[in-house]
Amino acid sequence: MAPSELSAIVRELIRFFSARSRTRGQVISNRTNVRQVCGFSDKLTAWMRLTKEINALPSVRKAGLYLTPADMADVITVAQIARKLRKRSVVVLKKAAQKPASGRRRGVRRKSKRRKSKASSTVTAQKGVRSSGRKTVARSRSQNAKEAPRNANDDADYTVWFGTNRKPSDSESLQLGFSKSRDTKIHYGYCRVFIPKSHKIGSTGSSWWQRLRSGIDDRLKLIEIKGMVADDYWSAISSRLAKLEISERDAVIFVHGYNVSFENAAVRAAQIGFDLSVKGAMAFFSWPSQGAFKGYSADEATIEASEPFIAEFIEDFVRRSGAEKVHIIAHSMGNRSNSKQGAKAHGCFDRTSDFGSRGRGRGYVSRSVWRIWSRFKTYNALCIVSGPCD
Repeated sequence: MAPSELSAIVRELIRFFSARSRTRGQVISNRTNVRQVCGFSDKLTAWMRLTKEINALPSVRKAGLYLTPADMADVITVAQIARKLRKRSVVVLKKAAQKPASGRRRGVRRKSKRRKSKASSTVTAQKGVRSSGRKTVARSRSQNAKEAPRNANDDADYTVWFGTNRKPSDSESLQLGFSKSRDTKIHYGYCRVFIPKSHKIGSTGSSWWQRLRSGIDDRLKLIEIKGMVADDYWSAISSRLAKLEISERDAVIFVHGYNVSFENAAVRAAQIGFDLSVKGAMAFFSWPSQGAFKGYSADEATIEASEPFIAEFIEDFVRRSGAEKVHIIAHSMGNRSNSKQGAKAHGCFDRTSDFGSRGRGRGYVSRSVWRIWSRFKTYNALCIVSGPCD
């Protein structure tokens, strides 16, 4: 985003929220808590629905940017909203549409419907997946296309499966994401995460000033949250793994640490699965972290209360997913769900199979995994557990 575009957007956002201010004479700047000033402090759903009006602002539309409801849940100031704006994915579709054009011209030139359809299917296959988890935007719209290695120069659309004991932000629409409140049950589903071609291994995106300086948006972005009934969830994963070779039917479960929102957990899980080239199922469990630096004490209590849900999710994954092996990556406070007086959560493994611990802290970690995790800013208290599901 150019500096001039950013300035125009900030000015228009200030006017937008000034018109909705409930305090007469309130001067709004880019650092004002506009969520509080406009009366949305206790109205998260209404606050998140403002994205439709923000996306319709002339300066935002002119810059080709947009905001998702999940983005609004994490921001309270104009400056934060401006940083969350992202490029529309329509740019990807236009770029991907260049190849079919040549295929259609060849079909018209030869005047053969048969060859025309063959050329079209060939182009679609070129936009296919490198693995069962990696697929381009065009691939997601053509599920029957033949799979082929993905072009490294293409953007990708990566799917991760989730389980969470967070309460939905809106019980009628999971697209609005999940809150930091605890629920009494596990919610299941999958997320689609956009991965740009500028993505670097181990990174979920550069800081806003680096993007402003380089003009390249390399952020991974959550583009869809889809809820599922438990039986349909396990059936979908099992069917997906059944189509793979036995040696590729691995599943990876990521359990995040403290100060992590649902969206951040989904993006990090997609980054891990994408960088590790997980061909089976990449999943994550998101417990109700406050998603705030000052929420450490609250997260400590929450992770302890979430242990039964995490253990249930992992045990069901072992028994019902159809995976040949299940690998668990728990980061930071997420380790507490796997350790109490040694390894409390390992009880669920003992009832199904003999899992072997691959490492804790500075224990054994394979080179490929460590090469990716070593790029993180923090990787202390990293626990990797894996084993067969026989």
